Amino acid sequence: MCCNGTLFARLRLTPVERGRLGDKPDYFLRDGALRMRLPCAHLGENGACQVYDTRPDSCRDYKCGLLKRVENGDVPDADARGYVREAKRLALRAQQATQKALGEDVEDQCTTSAIPGLRARLKAEAGSLDQYLAQEAGFHLDAYVTYISLHFRPGFLT
Repeated sequence: MCCNGTLFARLRLTPVERGRLGDKPDYFLRDGALRMRLPCAHLGENGACQVYDTRPDSCRDYKCGLLKRVENGDVPDADARGYVREAKRLALRAQQATQKALGEDVEDQCTTSAIPGLRARLKAEAGSLDQYLAQEAGFHLDAYVTYISLHFRPGFLT
Protein backbone atom coordinates (compact mmCIF):
# COMPACT_ATOMS: atom_id res chain seq x y z
CA MET A 1 0.00 0.00 0.00
CA CYS A 2 3.01 2.28 0.15
CA CYS A 3 3.66 2.10 -3.62
CA ASN A 4 0.09 2.44 -4.82
CA GLY A 5 -0.68 5.79 -3.25
CA THR A 6 -2.68 4.48 -0.30
CA LEU A 7 -0.23 5.63 2.37
CA PHE A 8 1.60 8.40 0.53
CA ALA A 9 1.00 10.72 -2.42
CA ARG A 10 4.69 11.21 -3.26
CA LEU A 11 8.16 9.79 -2.70
CA ARG A 12 11.41 11.69 -2.22
CA LEU A 13 14.15 10.75 -4.70
CA THR A 14 17.78 11.52 -5.34
CA PRO A 15 18.85 12.51 -8.87
CA VAL A 16 20.70 9.17 -9.14
CA GLU A 17 17.51 7.27 -8.28
CA ARG A 18 15.59 9.27 -10.88
CA GLY A 19 18.20 8.28 -13.45
CA ARG A 20 17.70 4.60 -12.59
CA LEU A 21 13.90 4.88 -12.85
CA GLY A 22 13.82 6.62 -16.22
CA ASP A 23 11.17 8.98 -17.53
CA LYS A 24 8.10 6.86 -16.82
CA PRO A 25 7.18 8.27 -13.36
CA ASP A 26 5.80 11.77 -12.85
CA TYR A 27 8.55 13.86 -11.19
CA PHE A 28 8.36 17.31 -9.59
CA LEU A 29 10.19 19.55 -7.14
CA ARG A 30 8.74 20.39 -3.74
CA ASP A 31 10.55 22.33 -1.03
CA GLY A 32 13.70 22.04 -3.13
CA ALA A 33 13.58 18.24 -3.17
CA LEU A 34 12.96 15.94 -6.12
CA ARG A 35 9.81 13.87 -5.71
CA MET A 36 7.84 11.26 -7.64
CA ARG A 37 4.05 11.06 -7.63
CA LEU A 38 2.42 7.90 -6.36
CA PRO A 39 1.02 5.47 -7.30
CA CYS A 40 4.35 4.42 -8.73
CA ALA A 41 4.42 4.04 -12.49
CA HIS A 42 6.53 0.91 -11.99
CA LEU A 43 3.90 -0.93 -9.97
CA GLY A 44 2.73 -3.90 -12.01
CA GLU A 45 -0.86 -5.05 -12.49
CA ASN A 46 -0.20 -7.82 -9.97
CA GLY A 47 0.92 -5.30 -7.35
CA ALA A 48 4.59 -6.25 -7.66
CA CYS A 49 7.40 -3.76 -8.19
CA GLN A 50 8.69 -3.91 -11.76
CA VAL A 51 12.02 -2.24 -10.80
CA TYR A 52 12.59 -4.05 -7.50
CA ASP A 53 16.36 -4.43 -7.92
CA THR A 54 16.82 -0.73 -8.71
CA ARG A 55 14.05 0.74 -6.55
CA PRO A 56 14.77 3.93 -4.58
CA ASP A 57 16.32 3.75 -1.12
CA SER A 58 13.10 5.12 0.39
CA CYS A 59 11.31 2.05 -0.93
CA ARG A 60 14.03 -0.31 0.32
CA ASP A 61 14.04 1.19 3.80
CA TYR A 62 10.33 1.84 4.35
CA LYS A 63 8.39 -0.19 6.92
CA CYS A 64 4.76 0.61 7.58
CA GLY A 65 3.47 0.89 11.13
CA LEU A 66 2.03 -2.62 11.00
CA LEU A 67 5.29 -4.21 9.84
CA LYS A 68 7.17 -2.41 12.61
CA ARG A 69 4.72 -3.75 15.19
CA VAL A 70 5.08 -7.28 13.78
CA GLU A 71 8.87 -7.04 13.91
CA ASN A 72 8.70 -5.75 17.51
CA GLY A 73 6.52 -8.71 18.48
CA ASP A 74 3.54 -6.49 19.30
CA VAL A 75 1.32 -7.99 16.58
CA PRO A 76 1.39 -11.66 15.57
CA ASP A 77 2.03 -12.33 11.88
CA ALA A 78 -1.35 -14.04 11.50
CA ASP A 79 -3.13 -10.96 12.88
CA ALA A 80 -1.16 -8.70 10.52
CA ARG A 81 -2.21 -10.81 7.54
CA GLY A 82 -5.80 -10.46 8.74
CA TYR A 83 -5.43 -6.67 8.85
CA VAL A 84 -4.20 -6.71 5.25
CA ARG A 85 -7.14 -8.89 4.15
CA GLU A 86 -9.57 -6.57 5.93
CA ALA A 87 -7.98 -3.50 4.31
CA LYS A 88 -8.49 -5.09 0.89
CA ARG A 89 -12.11 -5.95 1.75
CA LEU A 90 -12.80 -2.39 2.90
CA ALA A 91 -11.18 -0.98 -0.25
CA LEU A 92 -13.38 -3.17 -2.43
CA ARG A 93 -16.50 -2.14 -0.49
CA ALA A 94 -15.58 1.54 -0.82
CA GLN A 95 -14.97 1.13 -4.54
CA GLN A 96 -18.26 -0.69 -5.08
CA ALA A 97 -20.29 1.85 -3.10
CA THR A 98 -18.67 4.73 -4.98
CA GLN A 99 -19.23 3.12 -8.36
CA LYS A 100 -22.87 2.51 -7.44
CA ALA A 101 -23.27 6.17 -6.42
CA LEU A 102 -21.66 7.26 -9.70
CA GLY A 103 -24.02 5.00 -11.66
CA GLU A 104 -21.19 2.79 -12.96
CA ASP A 105 -20.91 -0.96 -13.29
CA VAL A 106 -19.72 -2.32 -9.96
CA GLU A 107 -16.43 -4.20 -10.17
CA ASP A 108 -15.56 -7.20 -8.03
CA GLN A 109 -11.89 -6.26 -7.75
CA CYS A 110 -10.17 -3.17 -6.50
CA THR A 111 -6.72 -1.72 -6.66
CA THR A 112 -6.38 0.43 -3.57
CA SER A 113 -4.71 3.09 -5.70
CA ALA A 114 -8.15 3.73 -7.17
CA ILE A 115 -9.52 5.03 -3.86
CA PRO A 116 -8.16 8.63 -3.99
CA GLY A 117 -9.46 9.03 -7.54
CA LEU A 118 -12.87 7.69 -6.57
CA ARG A 119 -13.10 10.14 -3.68
CA ALA A 120 -12.27 13.03 -6.02
CA ARG A 121 -14.86 11.90 -8.59
CA LEU A 122 -17.50 11.51 -5.90
CA LYS A 123 -16.82 15.05 -4.69
CA ALA A 124 -16.77 16.51 -8.23
CA GLU A 125 -20.10 14.96 -9.15
CA ALA A 126 -21.79 15.38 -5.75
CA GLY A 127 -24.51 17.73 -6.99
CA SER A 128 -25.83 15.29 -9.57
CA LEU A 129 -25.79 12.12 -7.44
CA ASP A 130 -28.37 10.38 -5.32
CA GLN A 131 -27.49 11.84 -1.91
CA TYR A 132 -28.13 8.62 -0.02
CA LEU A 133 -25.80 6.64 -2.28
CA ALA A 134 -23.20 9.41 -2.19
CA GLN A 135 -23.28 9.49 1.62
CA GLU A 136 -23.01 5.71 1.77
CA ALA A 137 -19.99 5.82 -0.54
CA GLY A 138 -18.44 8.57 1.57
CA PHE A 139 -18.96 6.48 4.68
CA HIS A 140 -17.17 3.48 3.13
CA LEU A 141 -14.33 5.64 1.83
CA ASP A 142 -13.91 7.19 5.29
CA ALA A 143 -13.99 3.76 6.95
CA TYR A 144 -11.25 2.55 4.63
CA VAL A 145 -9.05 5.60 5.23
CA THR A 146 -9.52 5.34 9.00
CA TYR A 147 -8.65 1.63 8.97
CA ILE A 148 -5.51 2.29 6.93
CA SER A 149 -4.48 5.07 9.30
CA LEU A 150 -5.09 2.92 12.35
CA HIS A 151 -3.18 -0.14 11.19
CA PHE A 152 -0.64 0.94 8.58
CA ARG A 153 0.42 4.57 8.88
CA PRO A 154 3.69 4.92 10.72
CA GLY A 155 3.36 6.39 14.19
CA PHE A 156 -0.43 6.63 14.12
CA LEU A 157 -0.80 4.64 17.35
CA THR A 158 2.28 6.04 19.09
